[in-house]
Amino acid sequence: MQLNPHDMAVIEQALREAINQGADYHKISTYQSVLGKLQEYNHADPVARRTANTALDGFRYDYDDSVDVL
Repeated sequence: MQLNPHDMAVIEQALREAINQGADYHKISTYQSVLGKLQEYNHADPVARRTANTALDGFRYDYDDSVDVL
């Protein structure tokens, strides 16, 4: 899933509003954690963002072509 800067801003704003309006400490803590991760992601360099996105872009296979003769 690709998020553009506008999408990220909307998500961050929604999290901030949930944090400010919330009464449940556990939910607020969870929202703050996610908001922190989003902000770290937004401040990461573009290469790091591409690397993070490639893990989410489809299936990954680990082929072991070696032949072990015992």
